[in-house]
Amino acid sequence: MVMYIRSPIKPAGFTLVEILVALTLFSLVLVMVFNSLYSAGLSWKKGAEQADINDYQRLDLTFLCRQLSQTVPLVMIDGKKNPLMFTGDYNSIHFISSLPSHRGSGGLAIYDVRMTRQGNSKALVLEYRPVTPGMKFFEETKPDDVDVLVLVKNIEEIQFSYYGKQKADDSSGWQNRWNNSDQLPDLIKLRVIQENPKQYFPDMVVPIHNQVTKGKFQLILNDEYSPVGDQVNYSDGFASR
Repeated sequence: MVMYIRSPIKPAGFTLVEILVALTLFSLVLVMVFNSLYSAGLSWKKGAEQADINDYQRLDLTFLCRQLSQTVPLVMIDGKKNPLMFTGDYNSIHFISSLPSHRGSGGLAIYDVRMTRQGNSKALVLEYRPVTPGMKFFEETKPDDVDVLVLVKNIEEIQFSYYGKQKADDSSGWQNRWNNSDQLPDLIKLRVIQENPKQYFPDMVVPIHNQVTKGKFQLILNDEYSPVGDQVNYSDGFASR
């Protein structure tokens, strides 16, 4: 009689080493998935924040363009040249325009647009203050009643250009500086160059709707007359009542 000896049956399952290897691989997969989700969340948050910033900047630039288009040819009576209260060069501009009610009490205001340094970066800022009789348009010191609005942050450069005639016998063209104290430019172009080349604002070209008409009545500003309502006859660069 032949007898067979059966080997003991091994219980089914995983060894401790196999379990440790599986847990290690599973942990690595979880870490990679978590990092991917975390990075995607950060990218979405930064994108949403940048989109909000761009929207606010576009709204502020739209406000600037609207005020530029409504530039008022206000004449300053100084007893000499009686110039228009408007100056513009390559990286700044000073002009007179209406003041919206949500920005102040209404009426006319002096606007100063320029680039200024804020910490380690530069920004395009708009300063404005109400026009009052006897005020000085070309003064260097900053008055206490100036409101400041930051239009665009983290910029590299701003460029203003002016289209029109500097003199009566000149041909119209784009210029980096406006020296004509008797006439406003026909167009103003603003270019904003930001530090981040991926952020881009298209050039903004603003038409000036109000112009000086020779021999017609213009608004004036001096110590005796209010800038709203009082008028003078402005002819050949000279203002007289």
